[in-house]
Amino acid sequence: WRPIGPLLVNFGGEYEWSAFGSDSSDRVTTSIGGVYGQLGIEFGPLSGRAGLRYDDHQDFGGTASFGADFSYALADNLRLRASVGEGFKAPSLFQLNSDFGYPALDPAQSTSFDLGLAYGDRSQDGYAGLRLVVL
Repeated sequence: WRPIGPLLVNFGGEYEWSAFGSDSSDRVTTSIGGVYGQLGIEFGPLSGRAGLRYDDHQDFGGTASFGADFSYALADNLRLRASVGEGFKAPSLFQLNSDFGYPALDPAQSTSFDLGLAYGDRSQDGYAGLRLVVL
């Protein structure tokens, strides 16, 4: 949604229900729901977005994640890019309950940063990017 001029707004949600069962284990179920919102701007050579996401897992509780990315046109077809992002991943029912699973697994959480240069346009031939990623 573009409320005014260069401002952008993205938002949404999702819900996932999972079940797992095998010959050697009882059937188990779980669910996770999430909502997110993102604000952005595209103004001349500057492009940026920042957003929040909230996930609520039936078994592991809720957690909030942040993400942002910015880019600036240094010259024709050359952009400086940077981003930061947090992630959350609960173990699957297979990872927890299968014959190969481990019931004591905890959710994984991560934060990553990257900085790079991009040449060209992804929708055209001749696009190239160079990134330094720090996890």
